[in-house]
Amino acid sequence: MVRDHSLVLTVASGFDAEPGQTVSAPVLAPDTLGVALEQGGLALDWELEFFRDADGLEPVVTWLDNLDAVKREAAKRGLSIVLASQGPAVVGTEYGKNLGDGLFEFRLRIDAQVILQKHAPHLLAKFPDPPHGEVLLRVYFHPHGEKLILLLGGYDKGRDASDKAEQKQIKQARKRLKQWKRNQAGKGSRFRTWWIRQVRTKPGTGRRGAR
Repeated sequence: MVRDHSLVLTVASGFDAEPGQTVSAPVLAPDTLGVALEQGGLALDWELEFFRDADGLEPVVTWLDNLDAVKREAAKRGLSIVLASQGPAVVGTEYGKNLGDGLFEFRLRIDAQVILQKHAPHLLAKFPDPPHGEVLLRVYFHPHGEKLILLLGGYDKGRDASDKAEQKQIKQARKRLKQWKRNQAGKGSRFRTWWIRQVRTKPGTGRRGAR
C-alpha cells in the first residue's frame, strides 16, 4: 500500500536511515530530495534504478522523456505507485508477466487518473486532474539485491502492437540484462531522481516550476 504523507527511506537510497524506517518530510531540509518526493506522493518500497549502457546512456529515461503527457504521467504513477510498491509480485495481476530468465514485464493499460483512483485515492485531492487518455505501455525489468528493480526497457504498444515490434523490444531488454550481468554496463541513476525532475518541471513547458 502507498504510504500517506510519509517517506520510506532505505540504506540503498543514500539517506542516513534504517531499512524501512519512516521519516516525516519536515525532518529534511526544504529543498532536499526527500521533500520533493513527499510532495509528489511517492514512497518506494522497492527502489527502481535505470539500466545504463557502456556509453553512459539510460534508454528507459530517454523513452520516458519522449512519451506524450498522458503516457508519461501514467508511467510515472504506475511505476511509483504500483511497481515500486509490489515489485515482482505484480506477476499474476493485470500489471505483470514473467518472461523467464530473470526478465519481467510491467503492463500498464490505464491512465494516471485511474491509477490514483484504484491505488491511491488519498492523492486525488493533491492531484485532482491528471492527464486522461488511452495508455498501453510495457516496461521490462529485473528484480535483484535487496528490493532493487532494474528498469531495462520501455515499449509503447499503443503505437505499434505488432508481435514483431514487441519481440524486438523484449530481445533488446534481454540483451541489456546480459550486459548488466556481465558488468559491462555502469550503475544507472535512480527512478526517484527522474521523478524529481518531473515534479519540478511545469507541465508542457519543459521549464522548472517554482519550489
